[in-house]
Amino acid sequence: MKKYGFLNGVEFFGIDQEELERAERIISETHQEGKHTYRECFYECFHETQSTYMKYVRSPQTLADIENCNRIFVLADELPYDTIADLYIEDITARQVKQLKRDIEQHNQEVKRPKKIKTNGELSHKRLNNIFCWIDIVFKFAYDKGYVNKELIDNIKLTSFKGAVETNKYVKRNFLTVGEFNKFIQSFDINSSNIFSMNYKKLKQKQGIEKSEYIVFKCLLYKAFFYMAFYSGLRKSELRGLKWCDLLYPDVTGLRSVIVEKQYSDKCTSYVNKNDYIRKPKTKSSIRRCYLHRSCSKVLHDLSLYLISRKIYEETQFIFADFYVKDFKPIPATNIDRHFEKILKETDIIENSIDFNGEQRKITIHGLRHAACTMLLEKGMPIQEVARFLGHKNTQMVERVYREFIDVNEMSEDRIKQGAKYFM
Repeated sequence: MKKYGFLNGVEFFGIDQEELERAERIISETHQEGKHTYRECFYECFHETQSTYMKYVRSPQTLADIENCNRIFVLADELPYDTIADLYIEDITARQVKQLKRDIEQHNQEVKRPKKIKTNGELSHKRLNNIFCWIDIVFKFAYDKGYVNKELIDNIKLTSFKGAVETNKYVKRNFLTVGEFNKFIQSFDINSSNIFSMNYKKLKQKQGIEKSEYIVFKCLLYKAFFYMAFYSGLRKSELRGLKWCDLLYPDVTGLRSVIVEKQYSDKCTSYVNKNDYIRKPKTKSSIRRCYLHRSCSKVLHDLSLYLISRKIYEETQFIFADFYVKDFKPIPATNIDRHFEKILKETDIIENSIDFNGEQRKITIHGLRHAACTMLLEKGMPIQEVARFLGHKNTQMVERVYREFIDVNEMSEDRIKQGAKYFM
């Protein structure tokens, strides 16, 4: 357990012990009765936010973002600009906060960034505004505690205008068409055995796992995952959080469906003091029931038969659990990405496809979610239903992402009636 003694011995998770000890030393040296430095307010604010996120099972990645942005751009030892970290928040003026934000803009290329904040060159407008937001949240916390007045909160807001122009990902075809996906699966069938054979060599032999059994299981597991990602439109974390008991038997439509109500996360989980984390979906709209394409039902059936034959099938177990890893859990996200890229490289999909707006296509696992959306629209499903299928609260995101590839407004009645055929 990492402890921060100055703040009544409260527990912090995910923050380096050395960083906490350094913060405790600085706060102790600057402490004045009735006054609070920005640094002190940040740690109090972070602890309160962390407790809330742990209580309501919310995303640990957001906690990591709050901590990283403040630590790197405000609390760091050496910055190429004047910081407000150790000024008393009661005495800080709106002008000083705005100047800090302007300095972050001006020097953002020179600021050392953590590995978790990835960028090529200059930070974008969006990312800079995100950093400004986390600074504002600390002041909002100080206002709630009665340290500052409302006038300061109203006057510190600033919008970035010097950041780099962000690449418009909404006009890049980062998803596969049906034909391209079929080509991807053909590549998977040809190359997956060799790929998993190489992985088998790294596996601990003392587990007594036969090579042939290992390869068969891995092929069934990953193939089912790729099919589900392509046809169901579920997010990667939602797929990893699915359990066999979430699958519903065919209804009057003759189709199986799945209940989506949780996500599995092992990224930034140290911030909630866990190794892995079953958390609530991204939004309330993400809790939904999705029909499954018949291809998905088939590959899931094949996987379940394998598990039943080995007597390792359990209704309450994760569907995409990898039995042959050190710690039994859903397929690691990095493994999914790595194997997807390996299989994709064995095809000529990217080389033989037309770029959009002069940008090279970058096809990702998340892009398979976009593929499901595009196919539903092309099959004639109303845009409102497509948004609900993907777990969006409205149609705004669907329109922004896919307007370049399909006219979502020109949906004839015949096309709408054909929408159900998508799942066949």
